[in-house]
Amino acid sequence: MSYDPNIPYNDLPLLPPEVDLDDPVLLKKSIKAIRSIFRLNGETMLLPNPFLLTQPLITQEALQSSEIEDIHTTVEDVFEAELFGDERPGPQKEVLHYKDALMEGAKQVVDDEILPTKTIIRLQKIIEPKRPGIRKVPGTAISNQATGERVYTPPEGYDRLLDLLGNMERFIHNDNDGFDPLIKAVVAHYQFEAIHPFRDGNGRTGRILLVLHLMMDKMLDLPILFVSEYINKNKSEYYRALRGVTERQEWKEYIIYMLDALEVQAMVTHGRIIRIKEMLDDIKETIHELKMPERLGDLIFSYPVITITKVKDELGVSRQTASGYLKRLEKAGKLESSKMKKELLFFNRNFIKSLSHG
Repeated sequence: MSYDPNIPYNDLPLLPPEVDLDDPVLLKKSIKAIRSIFRLNGETMLLPNPFLLTQPLITQEALQSSEIEDIHTTVEDVFEAELFGDERPGPQKEVLHYKDALMEGAKQVVDDEILPTKTIIRLQKIIEPKRPGIRKVPGTAISNQATGERVYTPPEGYDRLLDLLGNMERFIHNDNDGFDPLIKAVVAHYQFEAIHPFRDGNGRTGRILLVLHLMMDKMLDLPILFVSEYINKNKSEYYRALRGVTERQEWKEYIIYMLDALEVQAMVTHGRIIRIKEMLDDIKETIHELKMPERLGDLIFSYPVITITKVKDELGVSRQTASGYLKRLEKAGKLESSKMKKELLFFNRNFIKSLSHG
């Protein structure tokens, strides 16, 4: 039966796909990408406080992934929104829902070392709390935004969607199939996007699952490698590669695209980690000269937009002392301040710019 974009794709083939995943070209590309991933992971774990200092990169990914879905804001606005909790505006709230889901998923993978369907459903609920759960009503379709032409109608039927997710789950957790782990991760990424099990949040959930897959396979210790930035720069090629698999079973072209994305982003993020270390060393040198606590350096990189209250609470000092620390760093040219919501905000502006412009 030929593929028809106007008909629900209930005949979506199960995994593993009928394609040679041991193709020498694919394996050679995967080895290069894995080498870059391990190099990034090693550099990340050399940071003095890897978990805290990579939080801004995770925020940046939340922003990039949301941009793919036409949710637009700025990295600085998102950092500000994190300070004000329930007062977050719409776009920033959606970006931070994504970050919350990513961190929850990372915790689950570290604790359980598996990616079951129930975890996937829980993550989507965090991303889209107003439209949670597996689709039960027909009518979902994906159209070209410019022309309105329908380009894909995902499978329908609650039971069919659960069956497809169950097949994907078994594929992910089969350690005896001999498949290259990185190729396997990008195959599973396509399958999730094709199943499209939710009313909303599928793309964002799928991109979270990809990095969680790398953590589950012990390629990453932290959720630090993301393809969203690469996809944003090469969006038409990404969707063309996905359609190639759906319409003509052109797996090789899609897998090559995704392996290139992972390799490139591993190198880009490695460069960012190096720059974080350089900027951190520079600020810590100033902090040392000013005889302030060394931990203050980690803090203003973990929270590139920070308040006096945050410093007071995190360092266990008086408000007057915290204020003095930040104002002395501002005088030294390391921070900039601005008043907002009766709070004085301090910006690690050079670091924010490095995240905004790569």
